[in-house]
Amino acid sequence: MHFLDNAPPVDFHRENLDRSHIFAHWHGDELALIGLCKHSKVLTFSSESKDGTIMATALKVMGFRVIRGSSTRGGTRALVLMLKELRKDHYYVSFAIDGPNGPRHKAKPGIHLIAYKSGAPIYQCLVHCRSKWDIPKTWNKTYLPKPFARISLYFYCISQSTKDNREEVLQALNSRTRIDRLVEGI
Repeated sequence: MHFLDNAPPVDFHRENLDRSHIFAHWHGDELALIGLCKHSKVLTFSSESKDGTIMATALKVMGFRVIRGSSTRGGTRALVLMLKELRKDHYYVSFAIDGPNGPRHKAKPGIHLIAYKSGAPIYQCLVHCRSKWDIPKTWNKTYLPKPFARISLYFYCISQSTKDNREEVLQALNSRTRIDRLVEGI
C-alpha cells in the first residue's frame, strides 16, 4: 500500500473508527480490493442487477454491509440509505465511482454528494495487479487476480467535498485513471 501526495495513511483493519472514510475506485478493480477489506468494517453499493445480486451475496458472506442500488436503478434510495448508515456509525465506504454502465474511468457525482453530506474524506485508490485473468466482454475490463498475485494499491487524498466544489472533486478523480506509468517510475 502506498499513500501518495501526503495522503495520511489509513489503517484498514480498525473496527472502532473515529470517522468514516470513502475509498473511490474504478469498476473492474473490485475483485482485487476484496482481500484488503475483508476484515474491515466496509459499507458499499451493489447494483440491483443479476450480477449485482451475485456480488452482494458474496460481499455479505465476507462481512460487508451492502446497500443495493445504482445510478440506473434505485440510486436515490441507495444514496439516502447510505447517508443514514453513515449518520448511525462510521465505516470504510467502498465506492466504484464510474457508475454501473460507464463510461469507464469517468467519475459520477454520487461520490461528491456522499462525501459532502457525510463529511468523510475521499481517498482515491488505483490498483495495479501484476498477474491476472481478464474477464472478456465486460465494459469495465473486470479481472480476477491470479493466486499469489502481487497487488499494489496507490491512495491519493482528494480535497474535502463542499457544497460548491463538485466539478473540482470530479476533475481530480478523473485525472487519475491508470497507475501503469506511476508503477514504472517506482
